[in-house]
Amino acid sequence: MAALLGIDPICLELIRIGENYNRPSKIGTPLQCAIGGTLLIGHHEVPISRFPRAWLDRPCKSTIELLISAGADCTRDLPSQTSPWSTAGALALKSSEWAGDFQIFAVVVRGGSQLHDDAIVVFRSICRKWSKHKDSEAKEHIQAILQILEGMVEKKEGESLAYLKAFQKAVSETTDIDIPLPISQGISDDMLVQQMWRSIDDDNLKALEDQTQSNIRIKDLLKGGILTKLLDFAVACSAVTCLDHLLTNYMAENGSHDWKSKAVLYCVEDGKEEVLLCLLKNGAQTMRANARGSTIWHLAAAKASSSRILKVLLENSDETERKDALRMVNESGRTVLAKALVSKQYSNASIILKYCGKDRACLKSRHPLLPYLVAGIQDSVLLKELHDCEMFQFVAKDTPLNYFHIEDSAGVEAARQLLKMFPYPCSDEPPTPLRIYLSKPDLNIYKKELVTLLVQKELSAAPSVNGIHTWQYFCKRVWDYFRRASEAEAWEVVELVKLMVHLGCMDDYEKARETSGLVEIVSLFDAECKASAFTPDNDAVLATEEIFGTVYDTTTLPQYYKSSGMDIRVIKWTIAHNSWHLFRRLIHLDIDVYKRDKGTNLLEYVCSHGTEFNGHRMLVNLLERAEKDRLNELNPDEDLGLLHLLGMPYGKDDLSSDSSPLFSPSFIPMEIFSLPQGPPYPLRLRPGGFAALRTPRDNPKFSLLQRLLDEHMDCQLLSKRGNFSALSTHIRYCYLDTARLLLLCGSSEILSTSDKFGWTPVAWACAHGYTDIIDQMVASSCSKPIWNFQVEATLGVEAAPSFTKPYHGLCALHLAVLASAQTVSFLLDRGFASDLDITDAQSHTPLHFATMFGQLETIKELVSRGSNINAKDCDGWTPLHFAINFNKRDTVELLLELGAAHMETKKGETPLDFAIPKEQ
Repeated sequence: MAALLGIDPICLELIRIGENYNRPSKIGTPLQCAIGGTLLIGHHEVPISRFPRAWLDRPCKSTIELLISAGADCTRDLPSQTSPWSTAGALALKSSEWAGDFQIFAVVVRGGSQLHDDAIVVFRSICRKWSKHKDSEAKEHIQAILQILEGMVEKKEGESLAYLKAFQKAVSETTDIDIPLPISQGISDDMLVQQMWRSIDDDNLKALEDQTQSNIRIKDLLKGGILTKLLDFAVACSAVTCLDHLLTNYMAENGSHDWKSKAVLYCVEDGKEEVLLCLLKNGAQTMRANARGSTIWHLAAAKASSSRILKVLLENSDETERKDALRMVNESGRTVLAKALVSKQYSNASIILKYCGKDRACLKSRHPLLPYLVAGIQDSVLLKELHDCEMFQFVAKDTPLNYFHIEDSAGVEAARQLLKMFPYPCSDEPPTPLRIYLSKPDLNIYKKELVTLLVQKELSAAPSVNGIHTWQYFCKRVWDYFRRASEAEAWEVVELVKLMVHLGCMDDYEKARETSGLVEIVSLFDAECKASAFTPDNDAVLATEEIFGTVYDTTTLPQYYKSSGMDIRVIKWTIAHNSWHLFRRLIHLDIDVYKRDKGTNLLEYVCSHGTEFNGHRMLVNLLERAEKDRLNELNPDEDLGLLHLLGMPYGKDDLSSDSSPLFSPSFIPMEIFSLPQGPPYPLRLRPGGFAALRTPRDNPKFSLLQRLLDEHMDCQLLSKRGNFSALSTHIRYCYLDTARLLLLCGSSEILSTSDKFGWTPVAWACAHGYTDIIDQMVASSCSKPIWNFQVEATLGVEAAPSFTKPYHGLCALHLAVLASAQTVSFLLDRGFASDLDITDAQSHTPLHFATMFGQLETIKELVSRGSNINAKDCDGWTPLHFAINFNKRDTVELLLELGAAHMETKKGETPLDFAIPKEQ
C-alpha cells in the first residue's frame, strides 16, 4: 500500500526492517504497484474516492527508484488478469504515457526490465495515435521515448538497445508512407526519417538513395541529432552499405570524429567486423575508452568471440595508433595483452604478441601484479612466445615461481616452462614453489605429474631451506591437514605420501639428517590429541595406518622406531583408535609392555582406553608379553592399578565430570554429575535425588576385566596415597556390572575398607542409591561390620554458595538421603540404618540434608518414621531455618504442614527472622 500511494518514508522504513519488497499481492508486487498506480486500481475497480485526488495526479518515479535500488525484481510478471499487460516494461510504458513522464519507463528499463511483446504493443498503440489520428502529443511521446533510449544505449544501461531497435522498427512499420510522396501532399520530416529507418533496417542502399534523392529537404534534414540517430541505427543493424553511404555523403570530411569513436566501442562482438572496417575507412579513431577505461582493443582481447574484431583492429590501424593502443592501460593498469592473459584468451594474446615486437611496455598489469598474472598462464607455448619476445623482467624474489599456488588447475607443461625460464627460489621467504603448492588448504587435490616435477626440481636445487627439509615440511602439512580433513580427503593424502616417498624425498632427508624419516610422522600418532577426522573405524584411521606402513617399510633406519620410544606411542594410538590391523603388526616387534610414555605403559593404557572386542584382543596380546608378578604394580604418577583404570572412563567413553577419584567426593552442586546415557542431566536437582543422575551403565571394558581376573590379580589392591579400592572406583563411575564381578572375586574385607576420606564401597552404593548391589554386599560381608563408616564430602546448593563446604562424619542414612527417598526406605526397612536422627560432625541429621536439597518425598518419609522435625545442628539451626535460608518455598510449606516449630538458633534467630529480609 505504501508503494501504491507513493509514500517513500514508509517504504524506506519497511525496507530497513527487512520486509520482503518482492512479496506479491492481488494486484502485484510493491514495485508493480508503484509503477502501475491508478492503472492497477482501475482494473480492480477500486473506488478512487478512497484516495486523495492529489495522489492520482502525480507519478511514482521516486518510489520506483527507491524499490529498485533496494533490490526489487523488475523481471517478475504481473499477476494474471491484473491488467492487459504482463510485464513491468509494458506497465511502466503505459504508466509513463499516463503520467506524461517517460523517465518512469527509463528507471524500470535501467533496473533490468526485459523486452517483451506487450511492451512493443503499447508502443505501437502510441505510434498509431500519431500515424492514424495525427495526435501531436503522441508524436512528442514517441520522440521522448526514443531520445531517452538513445541516451541509455550510449551508457549501455539495461536492455535499452533491444528496446530502441524494436521501437524504431515499430515506428517504421506504423507510418503511412509506403512510397515517396511529393511535398505538396504534406509529408512531414519525421515521416521521411521513419522511412529511412526502414531502409536502414533492411540495409537497402537503393531505397535509401532513392529517398535521399527524391526530396530536396533530405540534405538539410540529415544533420545533427537526426543523422546521429540514423547512424546509430545503422551500426545496431549492421547495415554496412547504408552506414558507408551516410558517412560518405552526410558527415563532413573534417567534421567531428566523436560519434565515430563512440560507435567503434559497439563493434566488439564478432559479426560487427564489417561495420568496424567501414568506420575505420571513414577515419574512426580506436583509442576512445569506456567508463572503465577500456578501449575496443581491451574489450576485444578479453572475449573469445571477438578474435576477428581484434584482427581487424591490428591489420587496419596505422602503426602509430596501433603502438599507442597496445601500450594503453585501463583502470586496472592492464595493457591489451595483459587483459587477454587475465581473461585466459591465450589465442588472442598470441595474435597481439605478434604486433608487440620486444616492447615490454605492451605487457603491464597493476592488478593483478605481473608475476602473479604470468604464474597463472596455463599455455606453455604462449609462455615460450612471451619469453622469446623478452617480455619478462622480474627481480629475484618476485618471479612467477613465487606465486605458483594461484592456479589449482596449473598445467604440468606450463609449470615445466616456468621452471625453465626462471631460477628455482631457494629461500624461506617467499617459500619455494613446492612448498607453496603443498600449503594449499585442499591438500588432497593435487596433480601427480606436477608434484613429481616440483619435488625433482626442489631436491636438486634446495631440499633444505632455513634448516627445514622438504620431507619435514611435507609431514607437518599432512598433520595439519589431518586435523581438519574429512574421511575421504584423508585417504586421498595417502597417495601423496607414497608419491613423496617414491620420489626420494624421505631418502634425501635421511641422508642429510642421518636419522629416520619416521621422526617427522611421530606427531600423527599423538593419542592424546585426536584430529577431527578420527572416529572409530573410519577412513582416516586406515589412512594413518597406511602412511605408517609406507614410511616404516621404506626407511633405511627402522631401528629408530624402537630406540626413540615411538613404538609405545604408535601402539597407544592403535589402542585409542581401535586399530587392530596396525596393532597386530607392531605387537610382534619385541615390545616392552612396561615401558612408559607420558606416564603410562601399554597395559595401563589399554585398561584406560581399550574397549569393545579389539580392546580385549589387544589386552590378551599384551598379557602374553607381561610378567605376571608385575600385574599388580601401581602407576607411579596416578598411584592406581590396572583394576582401578578399568573402572574409570578416561578414554573416548569419558562421560563423567570427575577427572580422577583422588579427591574428596564433591556434590557442588549435584547437577555437575552427568547422566551416563540418555538426555542431558537437569539444570536443577529434581525430585529423586542423586540416584536419578547416576543411572547404572554397562562398562565397555567388562571383557578386559574378566581377562585380568583370570590372571588372579589382587582385587583388594589399594592405592598408596588415597587408599582407594578398585571396587569403590567401579561403583563411583556407575559400572555395576564390573563391580559385581570384583565383588565375586574379592574378599569381604574390602567392603569395610575405607579410603582417606572414609568412603567404602558400601558408602558409594548408598550415595548412588544402588540398593541391589547393597543386598549383594551384605550377603558377601560374612557378618563383618560394613555400616560403621563415616565419610567426608563437599556439599553445596545452587541457591546458597556460602554453604558450599566440606562436611565430616556422614553416615549411611545421610548418604541415602542424598540418593533418593527409595534408598532411605530401603535402609530403614532392611534394618541397615535405625537411628533417624543420627548426626554428622556438625550435628546435622538426615532431615537437615533432605531439607538442604529440597527432597520433599524424603522429608515426608523421615518425618513419618519419627525423625525429629525440630532437630538442631551445632549452630541451633533446624530444618525450617535451612529451608527458608535456601529460599525453598515448597519445602517450607511442607515442614510447617508437618508441624515444624519456630525455634531459635544459638544467636536467637527464628525462622521468621530469616524470612523477613527475603520478602523485603
